[in-house]
Amino acid sequence: MKKIIKQYLVVIAFLGLFTHSASAAGMVGPAAITKMKFMNEGLVFYGYFGNINGCDASNSVVLLKTDSNYDKAYALILSAYMGGKKITGYSDLCIAVDGTTYNSIRGYKYLTVE
Repeated sequence: MKKIIKQYLVVIAFLGLFTHSASAAGMVGPAAITKMKFMNEGLVFYGYFGNINGCDASNSVVLLKTDSNYDKAYALILSAYMGGKKITGYSDLCIAVDGTTYNSIRGYKYLTVE
C-alpha cells in the first residue's frame, strides 16, 4: 500500500512540474489603465493587457500585495494611470480573486511605463 501511495505522489509531483513548465509566461501590455481598484489580494488595474496565461479575465491584471516591490510598483502604476501612459509588465501566473482568475503582474521584473 505504501508503495502505491508513493508512486501516486511521484506522478502528482511530475504532473505539477509539467503544468508549471508549460506556462505561457511572458509580457503583458502595453496597455493604458482605464480604472484601478484595491482588493484583499492587492491592486487590480484594468485595460487590455492580453491574456498570456489564459486566465479568466483578459481586461485586467493584479499586482499582489505580497510582491517584494509592491510599494514602488504601485507608485509607478499610479503615476502611469494619472499621466495617461501605458504599462508593460511580466506575468507568469493566474491568481484567483473572488472566483475569477487574473494575470498577476510582477513589480520586480520588467515593469515599464511608456
